[in-house]
Amino acid sequence: MRNLVPHFILEKYAQGESGGRFQAAGLFADISGCSAATHALGQHGSEAAETMAEIMRALLEPLVGQVHAQGGFITTFAGDAFTALFPGDDPSACRRALAAALAIQQHIIAHPVQTTPYGRFPFAIRLGLGQGEAEWGILRPARLSTPRAQNAAYFFGGPAVEAAAAAEHLAQAGNLVLSAAIYAQVQGLVRALPLADGHWRCLLASGELPAPQAGPAAAPQDAA
Repeated sequence: MRNLVPHFILEKYAQGESGGRFQAAGLFADISGCSAATHALGQHGSEAAETMAEIMRALLEPLVGQVHAQGGFITTFAGDAFTALFPGDDPSACRRALAAALAIQQHIIAHPVQTTPYGRFPFAIRLGLGQGEAEWGILRPARLSTPRAQNAAYFFGGPAVEAAAAAEHLAQAGNLVLSAAIYAQVQGLVRALPLADGHWRCLLASGELPAPQAGPAAAPQDAA
Protein backbone atom coordinates (compact mmCIF):
# COMPACT_ATOMS: atom_id res chain seq x y z
CA MET A 1 0.00 0.00 0.00
CA ARG A 2 1.03 3.61 -0.54
CA ASN A 3 1.70 5.95 2.36
CA LEU A 4 -1.48 6.93 4.18
CA VAL A 5 -0.38 10.59 4.12
CA PRO A 6 -0.25 11.91 0.52
CA HIS A 7 3.21 12.81 -0.73
CA PHE A 8 1.75 16.21 -1.65
CA ILE A 9 0.96 16.92 2.02
CA LEU A 10 4.38 15.73 3.17
CA GLU A 11 6.05 18.08 0.69
CA LYS A 12 3.90 21.05 1.73
CA TYR A 13 4.56 20.31 5.40
CA ALA A 14 8.31 20.22 4.79
CA GLN A 15 8.07 23.54 2.92
CA GLY A 16 6.20 25.17 5.80
CA GLU A 17 3.00 25.75 3.80
CA SER A 18 -0.35 25.42 5.53
CA GLY A 19 -3.06 25.54 2.87
CA GLY A 20 -4.13 26.33 -0.66
CA ARG A 21 -6.40 25.55 -3.59
CA PHE A 22 -6.10 23.95 -7.01
CA GLN A 23 -8.41 22.74 -9.77
CA ALA A 24 -8.99 19.01 -10.00
CA ALA A 25 -11.24 16.14 -10.91
CA GLY A 26 -12.40 14.23 -7.85
CA LEU A 27 -13.14 10.52 -7.45
CA PHE A 28 -15.15 8.99 -4.61
CA ALA A 29 -15.18 5.19 -4.32
CA ASP A 30 -17.19 3.13 -1.84
CA ILE A 31 -16.70 -0.63 -1.58
CA SER A 32 -19.73 -2.63 -0.42
CA GLY A 33 -19.48 -6.03 1.23
CA CYS A 34 -16.92 -5.11 3.88
CA SER A 35 -19.41 -4.93 6.75
CA ALA A 36 -20.83 -8.37 5.95
CA ALA A 37 -17.34 -9.87 5.69
CA THR A 38 -16.26 -8.25 8.97
CA HIS A 39 -19.35 -9.58 10.76
CA ALA A 40 -18.88 -13.10 9.37
CA LEU A 41 -15.19 -13.20 10.21
CA GLY A 42 -15.93 -11.87 13.69
CA GLN A 43 -17.64 -15.16 14.45
CA HIS A 44 -14.25 -16.87 14.19
CA GLY A 45 -12.51 -14.85 16.90
CA SER A 46 -9.35 -12.80 16.89
CA GLU A 47 -7.47 -15.18 14.63
CA ALA A 48 -9.68 -14.10 11.72
CA ALA A 49 -8.90 -10.38 12.21
CA GLU A 50 -5.76 -10.65 10.11
CA THR A 51 -7.84 -12.21 7.35
CA MET A 52 -9.97 -9.07 7.10
CA ALA A 53 -6.84 -6.94 6.91
CA GLU A 54 -5.59 -9.15 4.08
CA ILE A 55 -8.93 -8.80 2.27
CA MET A 56 -8.79 -5.01 2.49
CA ARG A 57 -5.21 -5.00 1.27
CA ALA A 58 -6.12 -7.23 -1.69
CA LEU A 59 -9.10 -5.01 -2.53
CA LEU A 60 -7.44 -1.62 -2.17
CA GLU A 61 -3.93 -2.09 -3.55
CA PRO A 62 -4.95 -2.49 -7.21
CA LEU A 63 -7.50 0.32 -6.94
CA VAL A 64 -4.97 2.74 -5.46
CA GLY A 65 -2.56 1.66 -8.18
CA GLN A 66 -5.05 2.72 -10.87
CA VAL A 67 -5.36 6.17 -9.29
CA HIS A 68 -1.61 6.71 -9.24
CA ALA A 69 -1.23 5.32 -12.77
CA GLN A 70 -3.39 8.22 -14.00
CA GLY A 71 -1.54 10.94 -12.11
CA GLY A 72 -3.94 11.14 -9.17
CA PHE A 73 -3.43 10.65 -5.44
CA ILE A 74 -5.54 9.39 -2.57
CA THR A 75 -6.58 12.16 -0.18
CA THR A 76 -8.56 10.15 2.38
CA PHE A 77 -9.35 6.59 3.38
CA ALA A 78 -12.55 6.18 5.40
CA GLY A 79 -13.12 2.54 6.23
CA ASP A 80 -14.18 0.89 2.99
CA ALA A 81 -14.23 4.15 0.97
CA PHE A 82 -11.64 6.54 -0.37
CA THR A 83 -11.37 9.88 -2.13
CA ALA A 84 -8.83 10.75 -4.82
CA LEU A 85 -7.92 13.91 -6.73
CA PHE A 86 -6.51 14.33 -10.24
CA PRO A 87 -4.96 17.81 -10.45
CA GLY A 88 -5.55 19.97 -13.51
CA ASP A 89 -7.79 22.71 -14.87
CA ASP A 90 -8.16 21.25 -18.37
CA PRO A 91 -10.10 18.29 -19.83
CA SER A 92 -7.13 15.97 -19.36
CA ALA A 93 -7.72 15.82 -15.60
CA CYS A 94 -11.29 14.64 -16.17
CA ARG A 95 -10.15 12.09 -18.74
CA ARG A 96 -7.50 10.72 -16.41
CA ALA A 97 -10.02 10.48 -13.57
CA LEU A 98 -12.44 8.70 -15.90
CA ALA A 99 -9.75 6.26 -17.03
CA ALA A 100 -8.88 5.44 -13.42
CA ALA A 101 -12.53 5.05 -12.40
CA LEU A 102 -13.29 2.71 -15.30
CA ALA A 103 -10.20 0.63 -14.56
CA ILE A 104 -11.26 0.38 -10.90
CA GLN A 105 -14.78 -0.59 -11.90
CA GLN A 106 -13.54 -3.27 -14.28
CA HIS A 107 -11.12 -4.67 -11.71
CA ILE A 108 -13.88 -5.20 -9.15
CA ILE A 109 -16.17 -6.70 -11.81
CA ALA A 110 -13.40 -9.11 -12.77
CA HIS A 111 -12.56 -9.94 -9.14
CA PRO A 112 -15.89 -9.78 -7.27
CA VAL A 113 -15.08 -12.43 -4.65
CA GLN A 114 -12.32 -12.75 -2.06
CA THR A 115 -11.63 -16.34 -0.99
CA THR A 116 -10.42 -17.00 2.57
CA PRO A 117 -10.06 -20.02 4.87
CA TYR A 118 -13.36 -18.89 6.43
CA GLY A 119 -15.38 -18.66 3.24
CA ARG A 120 -15.89 -16.62 0.09
CA PHE A 121 -16.98 -12.98 0.35
CA PRO A 122 -18.50 -10.92 -2.49
CA PHE A 123 -17.73 -7.24 -3.02
CA ALA A 124 -18.95 -4.45 -5.29
CA ILE A 125 -18.08 -0.79 -5.74
CA ARG A 126 -19.89 2.49 -6.29
CA LEU A 127 -17.99 5.33 -7.96
CA GLY A 128 -18.60 9.04 -8.46
CA LEU A 129 -16.64 11.66 -10.41
CA GLY A 130 -16.84 15.43 -9.96
CA GLN A 131 -14.85 18.49 -10.96
CA GLY A 132 -14.02 21.83 -9.41
CA GLU A 133 -11.73 23.54 -6.96
CA ALA A 134 -10.00 21.44 -4.30
CA GLU A 135 -8.94 22.94 -1.00
CA TRP A 136 -6.27 21.58 1.30
CA GLY A 137 -4.88 22.51 4.68
CA ILE A 138 -2.45 21.40 7.36
CA LEU A 139 -3.42 21.98 10.96
CA ARG A 140 -0.46 22.39 13.29
CA PRO A 141 -0.51 22.64 17.09
CA ALA A 142 0.31 26.09 18.42
CA ARG A 143 3.47 24.73 20.03
CA LEU A 144 5.39 21.76 18.72
CA SER A 145 7.68 19.83 21.00
CA THR A 146 9.14 18.06 17.96
CA PRO A 147 9.14 18.80 14.23
CA ARG A 148 7.84 15.35 13.34
CA ALA A 149 4.86 15.43 10.95
CA GLN A 150 2.58 13.28 13.12
CA ASN A 151 2.01 16.35 15.30
CA ALA A 152 -0.10 17.85 12.51
CA ALA A 153 -3.33 16.87 10.77
CA TYR A 154 -4.35 17.55 7.17
CA PHE A 155 -7.60 17.83 5.24
CA PHE A 156 -8.95 18.10 1.70
CA GLY A 157 -12.30 19.53 0.70
CA GLY A 158 -13.99 21.87 -1.71
CA PRO A 159 -16.26 21.48 -4.75
CA ALA A 160 -14.18 18.77 -6.44
CA VAL A 161 -14.52 16.50 -3.41
CA GLU A 162 -18.16 17.41 -2.76
CA ALA A 163 -19.20 16.86 -6.39
CA ALA A 164 -17.56 13.42 -6.47
CA ALA A 165 -19.33 12.40 -3.26
CA ALA A 166 -22.68 13.69 -4.56
CA ALA A 167 -22.25 11.66 -7.75
CA GLU A 168 -21.39 8.50 -5.80
CA HIS A 169 -24.54 8.90 -3.69
CA LEU A 170 -26.59 8.40 -6.88
CA ALA A 171 -24.72 5.22 -7.83
CA GLN A 172 -25.95 1.69 -7.24
CA ALA A 173 -23.56 -1.22 -6.72
CA GLY A 174 -21.25 -1.52 -9.70
CA ASN A 175 -22.14 1.91 -11.11
CA LEU A 176 -19.95 4.85 -12.09
CA VAL A 177 -21.81 8.18 -11.98
CA LEU A 178 -20.49 11.41 -13.52
CA SER A 179 -21.32 14.97 -12.49
CA ALA A 180 -22.57 17.33 -15.18
CA ALA A 181 -19.19 19.09 -15.27
CA ILE A 182 -17.32 15.82 -15.78
CA TYR A 183 -19.75 14.62 -18.44
CA ALA A 184 -19.35 17.85 -20.37
CA GLN A 185 -15.60 17.17 -20.60
CA VAL A 186 -15.76 13.46 -21.50
CA GLN A 187 -19.05 12.96 -23.33
CA GLY A 188 -17.22 12.13 -26.55
CA LEU A 189 -15.45 9.27 -24.78
CA VAL A 190 -18.37 7.48 -23.10
CA ARG A 191 -21.87 6.17 -23.53
CA ALA A 192 -24.01 7.27 -20.59
CA LEU A 193 -27.57 7.46 -19.30
CA PRO A 194 -28.98 10.68 -17.77
CA LEU A 195 -29.86 10.60 -14.07
CA ALA A 196 -31.23 13.14 -11.58
CA ASP A 197 -29.80 16.63 -11.12
CA GLY A 198 -27.77 16.58 -14.33
CA HIS A 199 -25.76 13.48 -13.42
CA TRP A 200 -24.94 10.69 -15.82
CA ARG A 201 -24.41 6.96 -15.34
CA CYS A 202 -21.40 5.86 -17.38
CA LEU A 203 -22.15 2.66 -19.30
CA LEU A 204 -18.89 2.14 -21.17
CA ALA A 205 -15.99 3.91 -22.81
CA SER A 206 -16.55 4.66 -26.49
CA GLY A 207 -13.31 6.55 -27.14
CA GLU A 208 -9.61 6.35 -26.40
CA LEU A 209 -8.73 7.06 -22.79
CA PRO A 210 -5.35 8.15 -21.39
CA ALA A 211 -2.89 5.28 -20.97
CA PRO A 212 -1.52 4.55 -17.49
CA GLN A 213 1.65 6.47 -16.74
CA ALA A 214 4.69 5.56 -14.73
CA GLY A 215 6.10 7.62 -11.90
CA PRO A 216 4.59 9.66 -9.06
CA ALA A 217 1.39 11.68 -9.27
CA ALA A 218 1.60 15.13 -10.78
CA ALA A 219 1.99 17.92 -8.23
CA PRO A 220 -0.99 20.29 -8.18
CA GLN A 221 -0.38 23.99 -8.66
CA ASP A 222 -2.04 26.09 -5.97
CA ALA A 223 -4.28 28.93 -7.04
CA ALA A 224 -3.03 32.41 -6.30
